[in-house]
Amino acid sequence: MRCRTKRFTIDYEKHGTTQTTEVQARTAAEARKQVRMTCGGKVVSIKKERPR
Repeated sequence: MRCRTKRFTIDYEKHGTTQTTEVQARTAAEARKQVRMTCGGKVVSIKKERPR
């Protein structure tokens, strides 16, 4: 685990269906990049999860 990482909830489209995944990244741009590389879908929305 890296320093200053946050958890992002990302909704993405793949084959016409919307799917949701959680990613740990430092920035929203880095989170989108991880989803594009692993899932191969188009990112629809991204939300930063608040600490508890």
